[in-house]
Amino acid sequence: HVLYRNDKLYALWEGGWPYIVDPLTLENDIVGEPSGHDLGGLLAEGQNFAAHYRCDSHSGNVVNFGVQLDPSSGATTVDLWEFNEEMKPIRTDDVSF
Repeated sequence: HVLYRNDKLYALWEGGWPYIVDPLTLENDIVGEPSGHDLGGLLAEGQNFAAHYRCDSHSGNVVNFGVQLDPSSGATTVDLWEFNEEMKPIRTDDVSF
């Protein structure tokens, strides 16, 4: 899935960080970032950013999540984010179980 927001094209996948690519050439926007973009420090190493975002029809904000599984402990963490039109996080939360 892709998300065009704030004049940037985000290429999303389930396995890690999103990529920011040039909308015309599809070249990676950030040289030296082979693992994707951490969204300005929001995402930590090992955190995922899902490909299946949703847009809030009332506010226009983007809502997304990421799931981290710890096989050694069996713990699961779901991270939740809400972004404004500029893709700046305005709400974050997480749930562990």
